[in-house]
Amino acid sequence: MAGEKQKMSTGKKVLIGIGVYLAVTAIALAIISQTDAWKNTGAEQNAQSVFAEGTKEDGVPTADAPLERRVSYWLKTVDQTSVKGVHFSSGDDGAEIYADVGTVWNEDRLITVSCYYALDLAKTLYEHCPEYNRISFVFRTTVTDALGNDTVVPVFKFSLSRAVFEKMNYENFRLMVMQDYNSMWNAVENVYIAPDIKKNLKKLTKKAALF
Repeated sequence: MAGEKQKMSTGKKVLIGIGVYLAVTAIALAIISQTDAWKNTGAEQNAQSVFAEGTKEDGVPTADAPLERRVSYWLKTVDQTSVKGVHFSSGDDGAEIYADVGTVWNEDRLITVSCYYALDLAKTLYEHCPEYNRISFVFRTTVTDALGNDTVVPVFKFSLSRAVFEKMNYENFRLMVMQDYNSMWNAVENVYIAPDIKKNLKKLTKKAALF
């Protein structure tokens, strides 16, 4: 009789233990389910927020993203091996691009790489920023005066319109400019070359000397 009571007591304990285990498991599953739901809701909200801000999941701005964001992003995609400190400002229908060319050791090369960079950047911005109808470029360098003071000054400026750019055979014209930067004068306007740079240009044509 005592043995039967002991068996019944042991059985109750087992059942109670199983019941507690099942209850704890149910609570744990409920917490996990709520956590997953919260994560999914957060992920969805984040995705909606990113989309609302005009940015795709890979970080590329959408076509309807604010202009400033598009320009800032696409500026970084263009090779800046020959320039640094690139920044911009937007006007009514165009942009002004500022780029530092560093120390000038070869004036002809300065003009060539500046033109080359400008063509690449114009292609990118005109493709992704339909608001722009004209892009002005200002290439600058640092000069040191007789007292050792450094000043950043513009040495080469010009503007390139969308109308002219869209008539251009981009790849062919790019090669032409690389071979002879004087080809650039057929496409750009408002050209300025600083006198100290111009006087040392060996490849400048007579037509360009009128700038």
